Amino acid sequence: MFRSIKDLISYPIDAVDGKVGKVENALFDDRYWRLRYVVADTETWLPGKKVLLSPAHLKALETGWVGNSFPTDLSKSQIEDSPDLKTDAPVSHQYEEEYAKYYQLPMYWVDPYMYGSATGPAYVPQ
Repeated sequence: MFRSIKDLISYPIDAVDGKVGKVENALFDDRYWRLRYVVADTETWLPGKKVLLSPAHLKALETGWVGNSFPTDLSKSQIEDSPDLKTDAPVSHQYEEEYAKYYQLPMYWVDPYMYGSATGPAYVPQ
C-alpha cells in the first residue's frame, strides 16, 4: 500500500523509557528509494538536537501508520548519546559509519536491500 511520508510528520516517537520527540522528516536512499532514517526532533527533552533513527530501531514500522506514533527499541540514553547530526549538511558515509558503529548496525550500502539482516558486515564492539 502506498503512503505519503507527509502523513507521519509530527508523529510522536517513543523510546522504551519515555517520549523522545516527534518525526520531523524522513531520509531516503536516492538510488534505491528505501527509507534510511527518520529524523526526530527531540523538542524540549534535548532542545535543538535532531537525531536519526534507523528503520531497524522502529518497532513494527507499520504500527506507526496505524497507531499514529513510532515506538523504538532504544532507550533515551542511547538516543541522547548518539552521534551528533549536522543538519546543515548532507548525511555523509563517514557519519553513517559512525552511526552504524554506535548502534552496532550493518552498513546498508553493502547490501541495499538489507536492514536488520545478518547478511552484511556489522560493527563489532572492541
